Amino acid sequence: MRSAIRFTVLMVCLSSLGSAVKAQCSTSSCNSTCPERRTIMASGTGVVTADADIAVVRFSGKAYGPDAKSASFSAEQTEAAVAKALAELNIPKSAIENTSQVLERTQSFELQQYQMGTEERARRQFSIMQTWIVRVKPDQGEAVVKAAIEAGAGESAYVQWIVENPAALQAKASALAYTNARSIAEQIAQKSGVHLGHLIGVNEMQNQINYSPYGAGAAAYGTGDTLITIPSSGNGMQAITVNTSRIEIRASTTATFAIEDEAKPAR
Repeated sequence: MRSAIRFTVLMVCLSSLGSAVKAQCSTSSCNSTCPERRTIMASGTGVVTADADIAVVRFSGKAYGPDAKSASFSAEQTEAAVAKALAELNIPKSAIENTSQVLERTQSFELQQYQMGTEERARRQFSIMQTWIVRVKPDQGEAVVKAAIEAGAGESAYVQWIVENPAALQAKASALAYTNARSIAEQIAQKSGVHLGHLIGVNEMQNQINYSPYGAGAAAYGTGDTLITIPSSGNGMQAITVNTSRIEIRASTTATFAIEDEAKPAR
């Protein structure tokens, strides 16, 4: 992971201190502290963000024809146009995968927008859906999306941002979450007139991190997604903007501390 990775901390925002903190209690009368069990429980959250190392661009295109053979020929033309557009961006063939081609009769709900007997409806009787995956540097993600759409693969598109070492970011988020939880527990102890003692236990609730299902060593990648809305014809390519390439990893921690001897009143 690059040394230039930046991270920020999202501290827990509390409308009131008691609303975000629970104590281990055997009776309903206990609130922030529990003399019966002599423990204080507090929760904290830590968030780390980092620049992506890789952009995985996924897009699809749909080709039509009056019969299966014609649809297949149209799909081959789209595939060739996509390959040419990506080659012009100097993207190596090893970074490009045409992952699937599905031939089917065009669904009736899709044909309903064309009047019976029209030439347009006749030429859309069969369709082939193709999908691609392209792995590039983060700053190339937007260019790949635009090139794919201009080449005729404009059915759908999104970019998956990948960081190569999510474990290090998760460790930082966990540490920040614990620090936050301890700070809250110290405030509770101070308000309750007791001393915060040793740590009894920690329960960490990590938000799920999505992983790339493609390629060797996929589990080494922590990811985030940018969904892209494909503009209808006439809106122009100006509507396509990929404006983020950052990963966010967060952790939530609940820590339980012992209550020690009561704090002496200030003199």
